[in-house]
Amino acid sequence: MVARRDENLRTYRVSRIGHIVVEVEASDRPTEFDLAKYWEESTNHFREQLPKVNATYLINPRILHWIRYKGWRVVEQVDEGDQIRVRIRFDSEEEVVQLALSHSTDIELIEPNSLREVVRKAANETAQQYAS
Repeated sequence: MVARRDENLRTYRVSRIGHIVVEVEASDRPTEFDLAKYWEESTNHFREQLPKVNATYLINPRILHWIRYKGWRVVEQVDEGDQIRVRIRFDSEEEVVQLALSHSTDIELIEPNSLREVVRKAANETAQQYAS
């Protein structure tokens, strides 16, 4: 939803609106307002502001279709014999870790190194949980 607030146009996510009050006054849509143009500019600006986290993995080729299916953006792909080195752009570090943990030994997070420790710790905790 697009609305004017304090003389500025703002975009609101309709699914987050919890309560609606219907006003008696009608609202006026400015004649010069172009919704398609506004939406394109607003969407581009939003995407530019998203965090960008790149991660590199060694993967078994059989899971590449799952990575593409999930919609992650493969930035680089290099065949390395029986594995593929892929560099993927994510919106958060949590997504980097989730992918690393989701395919067992068919995937290994190479970088960023700081997240390898997060993956190792989570994998150990998971193994301990299922050990008994």
